Amino acid sequence: MAVSNQPRKKWYQLQWYRPSDSARQRRFINKIGLVIVPYAFLSYWVKYIDQANVNNAYVAGMKEDLGFYGNELIQLQTFYVVGAVLGQIPFMFFLDVAWGIFTLRQYRTASFAELAAYRFLVGWRCLLLGLSLGTLTAGLITAGASRNLEGVLSLTGWRWMYIICAIITIPVGILRYFILPGTPDKPNKWFLHDEDLDVARDRLKDDGHHTTNEKVTFATVKKVASTWHFWVLIVFDFFFWNSGTSSVGGFLLWLKPLNRFSKARINGLGAIASSLGMFYTLLTCLASDLILGPTWAITFIHTFHLLGNIILTVWTALYGWVNTKLRGSPAQRAFILVLINTTQASTAWTYLLTFPTAEAPRYPKGYPFAIANSVALILTAHALKWWLKKTKE
Repeated sequence: MAVSNQPRKKWYQLQWYRPSDSARQRRFINKIGLVIVPYAFLSYWVKYIDQANVNNAYVAGMKEDLGFYGNELIQLQTFYVVGAVLGQIPFMFFLDVAWGIFTLRQYRTASFAELAAYRFLVGWRCLLLGLSLGTLTAGLITAGASRNLEGVLSLTGWRWMYIICAIITIPVGILRYFILPGTPDKPNKWFLHDEDLDVARDRLKDDGHHTTNEKVTFATVKKVASTWHFWVLIVFDFFFWNSGTSSVGGFLLWLKPLNRFSKARINGLGAIASSLGMFYTLLTCLASDLILGPTWAITFIHTFHLLGNIILTVWTALYGWVNTKLRGSPAQRAFILVLINTTQASTAWTYLLTFPTAEAPRYPKGYPFAIANSVALILTAHALKWWLKKTKE
């Protein structure tokens, strides 16, 4: 497997431009950055709005309206995960728009089976600032809808929440066809000119990236599967996905049965953790790139995560690390990144067993399970760092 062994720069050596960058190269950097970063922000934001809003709807009246008194919530989350894994490879290019359409359809749902089908279809586009901001926004939208739109046009607040989320999602999905630049081999001619492509290829080569149009073939898969990287990253990512607890909505499910807050207030309070999560995510990513490196960044953030889960019992630097190490082969990098992202499918069965809604909000099996995965993730990160150093990869 092609693994880059270029040393990481120290934080004080990093700069926006290289001293050798020409004016043409600097214009290209600004052009790409001013488009990709805002759109990636928007895309992840709406993705996590549509992923998290079922938790907010559940505590805003959907539970009572649809007669959910068992484990329906965790089952709906499982349908989302299964849809995300099955749909991300063959249907990626049109799913942002489809996402918004099926989010809209959820407003009219009248049964668990219908809602489960929509959750599966919404999950078709899944790929972590976005997670926190999306969860935060879903909570605030639901709070506002419960407060101001309850009963308007004979619709409850949680149904209006789905309508509002769809109105946000669909335009973002359409926008991608016009502004995402593509790759040097498959560029978006709406956005990149020939001069831009020449600059892009030169910069990638200078940084050790291959720019050939390398296809993901059976030979690529066989080659990847025959290396230790493949198996370690699968296990590593299993621990990553299964150490998380935010998607189960534990805080919201703890607030609701207290009977001390209105629907709007519950969703407003539920947005607090996501607000803090945005700060923690930015801090961790900056620390990973500028100071600590991915191993210690993972250790740092999951130590706090571990302590939180321990308290509840008595999420990130991984993908950037993989992307950097495998930059020597576009096909292998693409295959591994998609594969480890699909490892989230493990939560489709682990969460059903460990976070059943009937055991909310204490989750006597769920939080210890998350603790074990956090510990395993930290240990695996250090073991991987040691092995890469030993083999000079």
